[in-house]
Amino acid sequence: MVFPYASTPVTEAARHNDFPMVRWLVEQGADITIPDKYGDRPYTVAVQNKNQEMAAYLKALEPEEWHNEQEKARQLMPYKLPAKLVEYLKTGPLRLEFPEWELVKWAELYPYMNVQEMTWKRKKLLSLMAKMDNYSDYLLLWSPRDKKLWYLDIEHEEFHPLAKWEAFIADPGKYLNGMIEGEFEE
Repeated sequence: MVFPYASTPVTEAARHNDFPMVRWLVEQGADITIPDKYGDRPYTVAVQNKNQEMAAYLKALEPEEWHNEQEKARQLMPYKLPAKLVEYLKTGPLRLEFPEWELVKWAELYPYMNVQEMTWKRKKLLSLMAKMDNYSDYLLLWSPRDKKLWYLDIEHEEFHPLAKWEAFIADPGKYLNGMIEGEFEE
């Protein structure tokens, strides 16, 4: 099988919540530190899937510094994250709900320690959204270049600016639904 996201077999096993296969692949020497094209590792996929047992197992195998808050702050310094965004990702709520909207009714942001670095067409970005209702092919990204949220439509390979953090968090339903409807395409 060809994995379009440059994923590893152990990441795919985690994506399918197949803990016995994850464990077997690790026992056979699978490298759990290799991220896919969008920054996902087996651990972050287990977190997205809310598989606490698998996440704990994989976390114990990853380098300790990957789970140290001071090291994470140092690693994220070049991204120039606003203090309010950092505080929000540390304290939540990370599940955003907006049932009044038609297309997207909820989204879940990563906790601060799990935001993921990724590269899109040579741009270094941070992936901030773990999951979104009905639309798994969209990523919510932080761009340090213009200190703004952008979104990536993976299926169509389109990358568009969305909003400043303060505007987004004041009305996330408006922005996420507008993103799906193409309101923010340049």
